[in-house]
Amino acid sequence: MRRIVGIALVASVASLVLAGTAAAAVPPGPRLTFLAAEYLIREGKPPAVKPKFRVSARLVSTDAGGGDPRPLLRGSGVQSLGPVASWSADGSEFAFCGKVGASASAEQRIYIATADGAGARAIPGTTGASDPVLSPDGSLLAYSVTHEHQPKLNLKKLRKLKNPKAFLKHLKSILRALEHGYISTTTWIVSTAGGKPRRLTEWDNRLYSVPSSISPDDSSLAVTVQRTGATPKVVAIDPVTGKARLLEANSAEAAYSPDGSRIAFATYRDHQSVDSFDAPVPVSELYVAAADGTGAVRITHTPHAQEDAPSWDPGGTTLAYSRSPGGGLGVLEQRIFESNADGTCPRPIAVPPLRHKGWEVLIGHPTWVPGEGRAAGSLSC
Repeated sequence: MRRIVGIALVASVASLVLAGTAAAAVPPGPRLTFLAAEYLIREGKPPAVKPKFRVSARLVSTDAGGGDPRPLLRGSGVQSLGPVASWSADGSEFAFCGKVGASASAEQRIYIATADGAGARAIPGTTGASDPVLSPDGSLLAYSVTHEHQPKLNLKKLRKLKNPKAFLKHLKSILRALEHGYISTTTWIVSTAGGKPRRLTEWDNRLYSVPSSISPDDSSLAVTVQRTGATPKVVAIDPVTGKARLLEANSAEAAYSPDGSRIAFATYRDHQSVDSFDAPVPVSELYVAAADGTGAVRITHTPHAQEDAPSWDPGGTTLAYSRSPGGGLGVLEQRIFESNADGTCPRPIAVPPLRHKGWEVLIGHPTWVPGEGRAAGSLSC
């Protein structure tokens, strides 16, 4: 699942130095939130071998065009570990993945903070969790948990082997050992007021289930499900009964519109790809369909780019989303675009000015800030 890889890379960059910084309340009007991570890579000088890697990252909100960037978190000792902020429908609070302190041993949890970044509180039972999705009324929190068990590999021995046959034999033994490793991601849900978390999807080796959106009436949770080597699909899960139904095949990252009548999602059904390191890599386009998955209409037409992570503006007329070259390390060139919900008038959103001259910037997935008076309105071409 490409987004899992992309988020993991963005989160690993962010977790190096991203901490809460002073921030005022989010200004009125249409606002977007996303991660902006500036980084600099320099080659190590002898006798050093490893390159020097410096990062300065922050969760920010901007106006609809990318201007007026402001830090989203207030200094509270909570460090954000992911690029995604999930908001309540009234825009009064948001959920994010984080930890307290800079220690590598600090436990990762899901936190909820008020709109100005203050009062961050950890949600019990979310230790080790990722991918927070807050219900519109703020009463439910969906998230993912990953369990991984990999065999110990003797890579030092592999590097020391000079005989080609011995090298190949040991390499094959390592590959066989990897086949016995275990990794799985499941989707959970819990009340934000407290209570015991419930697992909604099954554990199974190389099966990944990641939540992306909850319908406005809290009756349906959109979850992307993918098994290694297979195409992803979006299922709709009843948070109460756990009953699931197929929403969109060969698709991912569905987002319910503010009124619950439609979904936007990424899909690979057009069989597009870009060249990568050793083989073509599929890239997705965005579609919009009715909330039950019917009547899907393609809204982006960029066969040589990857588009994903759609987010509806509070008025339901505009979509913000990520676009990158796709393949390999394309996520490093990821940028935010917006268009009308029918795909017309697509345009890039300006990247906030760099705070460090000569550095590069990595932009995370966008999320519109909900709430009264925050509708972006239709775009004019």
